[in-house]
Amino acid sequence: MYTEQLTLAVPLLLSGAVCLGVAAWVPRRYDTPGTRSFAHVFVVVGLLGGVGAVHVLFAGSRGVVEAAAALELTLAATAAVLWLIFATEYANRSVCDRPIPRAALVTFLACAVGLPLTNPIHGFVFRAFVFSTDPFPHYAVVKGPGHYLIAVLAYVPVLAGGWVLVRLLRSTRFLSRSVGAVLVGMSAVVGANALPYVVDLPLQYNPMYMPLGGVIFCVAVASAIHFNLFSVTPVARQRVVTAIRDPIVTLDKNRRIVDVNPAFVEAFADADSGSAVAHEPFDLAVPDLAESVSLEDPERQTVQVPGPDGHGESHYTVSASPVRSGPHLIGYTLVFRDVTGVVESRRELERQNEQLDEFAVSAAHNLRNPLGTIAGFLDVLESHLRTAGVGDSRYDAELVERCLTRLDTEADRMDDIIADFLRVMREGKTVERVEPVDIGTTARSAAASVGPDRITLDVERPGRVWADPSRLELLLRTVVRSALDRAEGPVTVRIAVAEDGFAVEDDAGELPPEDCEMLLEHGRMTAYDVTGLGLIVARTLAQVHRWEVDAAPGEAGLRFVVTNAEALVESDGPSLADGSTGAELESDD
Repeated sequence: MYTEQLTLAVPLLLSGAVCLGVAAWVPRRYDTPGTRSFAHVFVVVGLLGGVGAVHVLFAGSRGVVEAAAALELTLAATAAVLWLIFATEYANRSVCDRPIPRAALVTFLACAVGLPLTNPIHGFVFRAFVFSTDPFPHYAVVKGPGHYLIAVLAYVPVLAGGWVLVRLLRSTRFLSRSVGAVLVGMSAVVGANALPYVVDLPLQYNPMYMPLGGVIFCVAVASAIHFNLFSVTPVARQRVVTAIRDPIVTLDKNRRIVDVNPAFVEAFADADSGSAVAHEPFDLAVPDLAESVSLEDPERQTVQVPGPDGHGESHYTVSASPVRSGPHLIGYTLVFRDVTGVVESRRELERQNEQLDEFAVSAAHNLRNPLGTIAGFLDVLESHLRTAGVGDSRYDAELVERCLTRLDTEADRMDDIIADFLRVMREGKTVERVEPVDIGTTARSAAASVGPDRITLDVERPGRVWADPSRLELLLRTVVRSALDRAEGPVTVRIAVAEDGFAVEDDAGELPPEDCEMLLEHGRMTAYDVTGLGLIVARTLAQVHRWEVDAAPGEAGLRFVVTNAEALVESDGPSLADGSTGAELESDD
């Protein structure tokens, strides 16, 4: 036995052993779609290595060479078909489920097995076996048309499987490393098959050298498995994961991100660096989210994250499910569902219920005073009329007139309270649609409807506020009416728009800070004769816009300030919102 034969046989035996070892290891470690067909590819390539070694070692025996050549061609064609089956199963496009492709593959395999094995009868696959002594005694294979036909047809499933994986690479960046490594490995096997065409080898027979490329294939597969080739297979990914609008993320057992859908990137990751989350640790890619989620908790969880562009908050329910391959834990899948609308609706309902309770208590509290006054004056009037009728010398017409006037006043006050109550109940739902409203025009309309003879309106800084027009006018009308209720004569009301809202200040008389706060509270009374529910109505109308309000002493009266609103200042002027004078604010229209 020559040294050249051993030099060729040993690498073939080693490459075959490596391939068979990988074929035995993969199914034990993973049990996901494509795993078994992937192992079958390695079994066939491993057998090719053994047959190739026998071919080299017994190259001087025509019977051995003829049988080895037939097996090598058959195994090479079988490996090509198994490669296609693996690629389509892995990408959830199995050809075995379709009758026409399945029939074509079965027919091809039948020819690839039958023709080489029956070659001694027809000589269609191998035309001859020529004996040569260079570089050692061996029989060289002379290929026939059947050999070329089988070889050409074998490249069809090889290229088809490669195309399926290339399409998978284009559809998801998260499997690019693993699938790319498999493609590189398979290219090495194909390259080994083409080796006799480009290198002068002792035995010029193509299929025999395929196992040498199988070693590179094994290295590539080890790299692919490291990058989660079988941890997260793309089963129905296009139809399920990518198409689902709910955010989904899959982690490996070390909590590194191995796959996400576009909805997850849009909801939780920076859109400009969405691809950077692939293969990143979960707690580094989205730290706020990772801190809120427990992977070991099987119950549905609720998480809260900053809203789009950092505005507001978004609420999600999350279901964490372990992903197993047989008995092995290989990762987790997290499915999120946006329940922000549900949470906000529940909060809105709770706010409206609280508002209804508060206004009911406040209305009852405010109605007791005029009712008590009415009852008192009715008692006085009834007692007086019982003891002194009309025309009696004891009859006091002035007393009767005073009682009737006061009764009429208190009745009007009750009517105002009830009107305010009904108005707030009607307008108390959260505003969903807003539009730019000119604050000056709206304030003039509000002042005209309350008391144009007693009010001097000064719009010191005009602008527009994004609001519901009718509710904004009602808010301003309530604030202006509150100023009239606290003043004994004419009132000057000044309005200024700021970058985050607006301020209304009157000169109806100085108030201590504690009284300013009580004017915004339900069920609290001050020393001022306030008609209806006063600034409580204004506060509620601000809250339905999601604004914040504050009432504080001004220079000669009350300053009512609205913040957290979207506003546009149209000219410079003194700011009432921050209490400064002559402050300059610029804004582009």
